[in-house]
Amino acid sequence: MKLALGTVQFGLNYGVSNKLGQPSIAKAHAILDIAKDAGITTLDTALGYGESHQVLASYPSINDRFNIVTKLPPLQKEQFSNQDADNYIALIEQCFSDFKTQKLNAILFHQASDIEKQGVAPVLACLKQRQLENQLASKGVSLYSGAEVDSFTQLSEINLVQIPYNAFDTYFKDTGALSLLSKNNTQVHARFLFFTRLVINAHQ
Repeated sequence: MKLALGTVQFGLNYGVSNKLGQPSIAKAHAILDIAKDAGITTLDTALGYGESHQVLASYPSINDRFNIVTKLPPLQKEQFSNQDADNYIALIEQCFSDFKTQKLNAILFHQASDIEKQGVAPVLACLKQRQLENQLASKGVSLYSGAEVDSFTQLSEINLVQIPYNAFDTYFKDTGALSLLSKNNTQVHARFLFFTRLVINAHQ
């Protein structure tokens, strides 16, 4: 098992137990130093995480020291219009621009249903082209419990997923989704892995 560092709090005042608010850039850099020294090489972020991209990009040699996994914002519509597709392609370009790099580890859809929506094809084609040009290692989705992975018609387009998984939430194992993702050679990143400890602390 390898650990990754989530960075939503770098860009937002986030977290049910967060009493100090968004950390300063200096504190964020100190956290990244600790993560690097501990052998953590992957950072999870998103365009929707406030200033997270900008804080991460301000860390010296961020692209040489960490693999960046970021996410596109959810589309709050039933389908992509041509303008929506163009906007999302621009957001993909922004991800590379924000980090001043020509290579990212992964770009995901923050809302898995977006890959199924009519009109998404140009966005998927843009991500695929980045992969073919070795500028993007993976593309995929962030999943939530209740997602019916076996119903995704675009499963072949996914090679990385983020899922909630811990002692209290084994949905993806129980439904056979993990086995299906494994057969599809899809890399799995687990969120909320240490939720057990959080729940225990909440009841003390």
